[in-house]
Amino acid sequence: MGAKMTILRNSRKLSLSCVYFVLGLSLNLSLGLAGGFSAQAAPPAVELGARAKAKLQSGEYPLLENVGSILEKVAKLRQLPIKESVKVDTLSREELLAFLRKEFEAELDPADTQGEQALYTRWGLFATDFDYAQFMLGLYTEQIGGFYDPKTRKLYLLEGMSLSKLDQEVLVAHELTHALQDQSFGLKNYLEAPQKQEPNGDRQLALMSMIEGDASLTSAEYVQGLMQSNFSLMEMLGSLANAVRMNFAFEKLRQAPRVIRESLVFPYDQGMRFVQTFRKEGWSWEEINTLYKNPPRSSEQILQPAKYLDGENPSALHFKNQPKWPDQWPLLTRGVMGEWGWRHYFLQHLEAGPARSAARGWAGDHYQVYQQAPSGKGEKAPQARLVFNTLWDSPEEAQEFTGAYAQTLAKRYPALKLPSQFQALKLVVLAPNDHLLIYQKGARSLVAEGLPDLSPTALKALEKTAFE
Repeated sequence: MGAKMTILRNSRKLSLSCVYFVLGLSLNLSLGLAGGFSAQAAPPAVELGARAKAKLQSGEYPLLENVGSILEKVAKLRQLPIKESVKVDTLSREELLAFLRKEFEAELDPADTQGEQALYTRWGLFATDFDYAQFMLGLYTEQIGGFYDPKTRKLYLLEGMSLSKLDQEVLVAHELTHALQDQSFGLKNYLEAPQKQEPNGDRQLALMSMIEGDASLTSAEYVQGLMQSNFSLMEMLGSLANAVRMNFAFEKLRQAPRVIRESLVFPYDQGMRFVQTFRKEGWSWEEINTLYKNPPRSSEQILQPAKYLDGENPSALHFKNQPKWPDQWPLLTRGVMGEWGWRHYFLQHLEAGPARSAARGWAGDHYQVYQQAPSGKGEKAPQARLVFNTLWDSPEEAQEFTGAYAQTLAKRYPALKLPSQFQALKLVVLAPNDHLLIYQKGARSLVAEGLPDLSPTALKALEKTAFE
């Protein structure tokens, strides 16, 4: 869509794609929802592409005959108008791979991707030999069964999907919800415009969670309607069992680092819980539409909807000036971790309870990743330099964060001797030209790894750059 991005931290997904393993979750959560479908009216116009028409006429893709009626049901259920016909076409898996490669090449900034990989590798979330970009391309290709592309305003369905009739229908219902969202709200406004501002992957994750959560809840309620009409309970249970089996069949998904697996699921799972919170409180779909006028601004608001309702928005942090390093390492990427990003880091090294507690109370952050190029051909680049400027709800929350970060370092570097207090600007040696800084001042915390041996004057300059 024209804006450069990284894959996880600064991403907004390559397109609005329905990842198949989420269908099992949608089916499971839908069993407790009320709803149903009344008698069908005449199907609205759905414009099939030449490829889709040929597949339908040959009998290879019978579901295409029902896309119009599915669209009508979804529009009635979600209470969004059908303002124009929805274009639908099909792709082979090879064409899908080519499409994704083209999108990756157009959208991904190599420096951002390198910086993101360097960050997660240093943190221990990626193995040192992990090929981030290639892995994500393979994972998306393995997972996607269909997607709505706001750029072309077209729904693409994968040919030869090994899905049951029910699963295919739920996938189409999910993607048609995106088409209706696009017609009413203009999805490009949420997927492109924020990228022109300060890089903020956490805000993008929140926006994607609102959009995908809306579509996931709609498709879940759609399933409930199917239970009361076309499909028997045995078919529903069989489909759910198939979804579980398919989960384990996805080799790339099983191989994915935890942060990738859970970040892929987050917009569907937590996004659905976010929207469902308001539905359970009695919000009508018309009231749900107001989310698009005032969308969530952080993963914290997705995880804790009360903070969204209270208008507790994050603070925009940055570095007053670009930090100056004596060795002049280049900046690769920058952005915002958010509560979800910090939770993932802590979950890698701490028990679940302390990890979630350490990330809670987040009020804003800004990070930068630096890395020097390899010194020679065949040499590996040195470990990344990470600098985090963070704000917390209170000095106590900031103290909990800095203490938890110190605990993770004690596990990552067992021989490391850390100070008990972090109110002094003091470097801790990890290795030659690889120093650590943990500094707390009120509700602010500055954390850095991979620093050169900075003088006291340079340390004060760094504090001023971050905190003023």
